[in-house]
Amino acid sequence: MRVALGGDMARRGACAVLALALLCPLAHGRHDDDFAFDNNDDSQLDISDNQTPQSNGLKRLWGVPDTAAYVGHLFRMEIPKEAFSGDVHTYKVRSDHGRLPGWLAVDSKHGLISGIPQAEDLGAHSFTVTAHGRTPGVSASDTFTVEVKKSEDKPQSKYGTCSPGQSRLVLVLLVDANFHQLPPRQRIRSLMDLASFMALDGDEFSIAPLKADSLKDNTVLMSGPGLTTKRKGSSTTAIYLNVGCGDKLWPRHKVLVSGVREQCRDGTIAQLTRLPVLGWRLVTVRAPPRLLKRQVIGKKVEICVSKTKGKIVYKNIEK
Repeated sequence: MRVALGGDMARRGACAVLALALLCPLAHGRHDDDFAFDNNDDSQLDISDNQTPQSNGLKRLWGVPDTAAYVGHLFRMEIPKEAFSGDVHTYKVRSDHGRLPGWLAVDSKHGLISGIPQAEDLGAHSFTVTAHGRTPGVSASDTFTVEVKKSEDKPQSKYGTCSPGQSRLVLVLLVDANFHQLPPRQRIRSLMDLASFMALDGDEFSIAPLKADSLKDNTVLMSGPGLTTKRKGSSTTAIYLNVGCGDKLWPRHKVLVSGVREQCRDGTIAQLTRLPVLGWRLVTVRAPPRLLKRQVIGKKVEICVSKTKGKIVYKNIEK
């Protein structure tokens, strides 16, 4: 029994020695660096900004993106919830030049920025938005730019797209008001409530003074009166909405156009816009003539191609 036990222990000892002999070369072949972590700066993750903010703490997170507005069209922008981290109580927006431009209005509680820029507002406008917490002195800021562009540069409606050279169908609401005497906030509210009632995006609508010759070259397909029969002034303001292309209304707008006749007469449109409605028109707006440029004997010549009474007319304009 002792011999058997001793033999077993001897065999175990031999196995242990053999295992050490096999592992030693492997251990000597490894270096400490083989098991070290990669501490290069490129592989480090800065998670400090992603940590849960302290109570009442505010930080700039993703910030406020730059955007664009178009002359005459309703502009609406909501400060993204992801712009700042923390508990935001109110927002304050200021222009780089001090006071906000007259065409812009801010809802400081909900972070809504709205306005209807005019031609004199063309260009880039820089703003600083500051998010304020509930604790006095706790705030975070970011800057963003709103570029005001021409009305014709606005992307086409998501409800329909007209081909190049194709005429547009436009619904025009005529109101008895001087555009320049309307407070900017009233212009904004009129288009916002009208858009909400018709379940359309606000930037589909535009508002501008009605010029005497603005509808001269356009064909009036349909028209009707409003609730107001006696004018109070000599100026007229027009609200525009694209509703189709060529001679076809967009499917989404067929019901809208058919309902406008009664809504203008029963005072619905006047109540929504808070303006006296004189009437409405459905007009065809011709596409502007295409301008082709070519070089002729060192002179820059624009060839104006237009179609009049079925004939194509070419006009050379030297510059």
